[in-house]
Amino acid sequence: MALAGLRVLELGTVISAPYCGLLLAESGAEVIKIELASGDPYRGPNPLGAASTSFQVLNRGKKSVTIDLSTEEGKSTVVNLVLESDVLIENMRPGTLDRHGLGPDHLRSINPKLVYCSISGMGDGGPDRDRPGYDPIAMAVSGLWSQMSSLSAPEPVGPPIADLLTGVLAAQRVLAAFIGAQRTGHGSRVYASLLGSALSLQMLATERYQSEGEIPDELSRARHSQSFGFIAGDGRPFAVHLSSRQKFWLSLIDAIEHPELAKSADFKSATDRIRNYSQLHAALSSIFSTMDRDHWLKSLVQHDVPAAPINNLAEGLADPQVAFVTSNERDQKAELGPAPALGEHNYLLKKSKQDASAGGKSELGK
Repeated sequence: MALAGLRVLELGTVISAPYCGLLLAESGAEVIKIELASGDPYRGPNPLGAASTSFQVLNRGKKSVTIDLSTEEGKSTVVNLVLESDVLIENMRPGTLDRHGLGPDHLRSINPKLVYCSISGMGDGGPDRDRPGYDPIAMAVSGLWSQMSSLSAPEPVGPPIADLLTGVLAAQRVLAAFIGAQRTGHGSRVYASLLGSALSLQMLATERYQSEGEIPDELSRARHSQSFGFIAGDGRPFAVHLSSRQKFWLSLIDAIEHPELAKSADFKSATDRIRNYSQLHAALSSIFSTMDRDHWLKSLVQHDVPAAPINNLAEGLADPQVAFVTSNERDQKAELGPAPALGEHNYLLKKSKQDASAGGKSELGK
C-alpha cells in the first residue's frame, strides 16, 4: 500500500482524529493509538469490556497503548515514540499537550521531520478556542445547520458531518505535509477544526451571500440546483435533480407527458423555475402522486433525467450499484484487522524501552 512504512501516533478520541488515523491506516500506515488508562470514551461505559460498534469501525487495524501523560515516564515514552514516528495526530483541547510538555514546538525540535496535526472543535485561536467542540455545535455556529433545518423549528440533522469531514481534511493535510517533509527534510504543523470543516462545506453559499446578499436557508440549495423530493402514488419517496440545464427540464416534460408546464411563463427559464420553486414543486407533486414510484423512475431514467429512489440505509446497502462501489473501494484499501483492546500492545512499549536502552530500534512497527 502507498503508506506502508509510515508510522502515525494518534492521541485522538471519539470521531475526528480516529477517522483521520483510520484513513491513513487504510492506505497502509501503521497507526499507534495512545490512550489514557480510561480509554477512548467511544469504547463505551466499560473500556475493558466489549468496545462499541462505533469504536470498532473507527479504530480497525490500529495498535493500542496506554500511557499516563501526567507522569515523567509517560512523557518520556511518548518522546521515544515520536523519535521513531512520522506523524502525530491529536484532538485534545488546544494547549493540552503543551501543558504536558508534549507540544508541537518541543516534539518537532526532537524530530524535525515530524508532521504534527492538531484537530480542534472551534479552531486553534479566537474567543471560543477553549470551548468544548462537538459536531452539532460547529454546524450551529458556522451556519450549516440553518441550511439543513428550519430555524423556526430547528432539529438535529443527519450523520456527524463536521466530525467526519474534519477527519478527511486532516488526513489530506497530513499527507501534503508528509510529502513536503520528504522533499525538504522538515515537517510542519497542520490544523483542522470542526468549525472550519463546516464552513468549507458552505463555500458556494458564502460566495453567493457575499456577492448577492442572499442569506441561505434550508431550501436555498434545492432552489438553485432544482433538486426535488417527491412521494409517488404508492407512498414511496424519490428524488429528481434538474440542475440548470434546459435539457433536463425538457426531458422531464417528456417523461411526465405534461407539455403545458413547458409553456407556462412561470417555468420557462431556469431563473423562472428557481424563483417559482415552491409552485413548481407543488405542480410536479400533484402529477407524481398519480402513479407508483417504479413507473415514474422508469420513465425518468429512460428520458435521461437524473432521478433515484430515496432509500433508507438498509435499502441503500442492498442497491446493486452501492454494492459495486463498496466492493471497488474496498479493493483499494489495506485489509485491516479488528480494533484493538485497550492497551493490547503495551507489551511492545516495554520491549521498545529495552531496545532504546540497548541502543536498538523499537519493535512497535513489527
